Amino acid sequence: MLSLNKKTDYGLIALCCLGSREDEVVSANTIARTYGMRSGLLMNVLKDLNRSGLINSVRGSQGGYRLARPLENITLAQLIEALQGPPRLVPCAGEKATNQPCDLAEHCPVSSPVRKVHLKLIDFFHNIKLAELLEVGPAETNTMAIGQSGDRK
Repeated sequence: MLSLNKKTDYGLIALCCLGSREDEVVSANTIARTYGMRSGLLMNVLKDLNRSGLINSVRGSQGGYRLARPLENITLAQLIEALQGPPRLVPCAGEKATNQPCDLAEHCPVSSPVRKVHLKLIDFFHNIKLAELLEVGPAETNTMAIGQSGDRK
């Protein structure tokens, strides 16, 4: 089953943090402390995001990280690909299917429909801008309040 791994979780949080502080340079330690993240894993994530061109690193005593472009120009697909490679619903789907297809590949009755679902999923990820994830409307605010206190505020 397709799932976002811990690196992608950290990457999403880090990018949203940097997006909420658009013109600031933010240190990895600040991000880690603010969100209770393991700094070692966060540093690896930030290196991968820098390497992929989603963020820029700034050297020096006031160094840290900032977005390479606005969150409106970064998709969820770009984040996933930077940190865990191209998303794939099943091994036989996607541009680079694995070299070891399952034992049923030759006679699989769902191969074509699964590939269609895969393509729709990829399209969906490419259409989600990270800026959308920072938007919190009234419905989301009420849902978050329930989760925090156990009863509706």
